[in-house]
Amino acid sequence: MQGIFGWVAKREPSADEIRSLESQFQKTQDLSLRAQGQEKCLKKVAQIIAELGPLHSARAVFLHGLAGDVARDLNGEDSMIATDIIGSVGEALALCEAEAGDRFAYIQR
Repeated sequence: MQGIFGWVAKREPSADEIRSLESQFQKTQDLSLRAQGQEKCLKKVAQIIAELGPLHSARAVFLHGLAGDVARDLNGEDSMIATDIIGSVGEALALCEAEAGDRFAYIQR
């Protein structure tokens, strides 16, 4: 599974581009930058969904929530933006894989 996220991350649009557009929007308030960022974000989400088709919805929801927790821990809750979650999905997946081998795994964030 980690290979899937690595593969998706190498394709356009990248999370770095989305963050850059968001940063530029914050400075200039240019609505065209926000629209570009949203379009790239939707493309990134579509790429991930296409690659994770067999993954059950409950697992995807859990992974998304865990990625949100990781992003919060890395960026702080007050300064976190939605695209930070995209950048944290790989780390969330790595946490799941690491704990999957433990029969009595319990994840608490």
